[in-house]
Amino acid sequence: MTFALAAILLSISFVADAQDCDWQVSRKIDPMTDKEQCLISSSSAAISLFADKDSISFVTGSVYSRHGGSDGLRVRIDENTAISISPRGRSTSNFEEDARNALREIFTGARLRTSYLDYPSNKSGDAQICNLPELLADCGAPLERLKDTRSQAEIIRDMTR
Repeated sequence: MTFALAAILLSISFVADAQDCDWQVSRKIDPMTDKEQCLISSSSAAISLFADKDSISFVTGSVYSRHGGSDGLRVRIDENTAISISPRGRSTSNFEEDARNALREIFTGARLRTSYLDYPSNKSGDAQICNLPELLADCGAPLERLKDTRSQAEIIRDMTR
């Protein structure tokens, strides 16, 4: 029983280290497609998520496209293993599984940490997940696709049969 209490207190302290909930939403209509787009950002997490009805993408503030912020994004949810997100894997609309795997953990987690290279130094963030899943849902993001554990190639193959 003492071990269980210690584990609970330890898990609370991990979440307590994260900054307060500071997710902000900005919405706009794409002038070319007329689709609503949401950008959900957290200065504490040092990251944004771009969401529309077709996909969710991870966005950093890095202006470097090679060997910088784009290549080195890592996210860690709670005390799980960090997930490295490749440039192509940052969107749920591509065939990489990085974004989908990270988002599945975000939907069950409490704390999000990020790290990426933004020459000449690393940027990192630490935030509570708090209302991020609800904000993604409010933006109309395709959350049902995240629950489907088939690879995107399998999903598309099944759709074309």
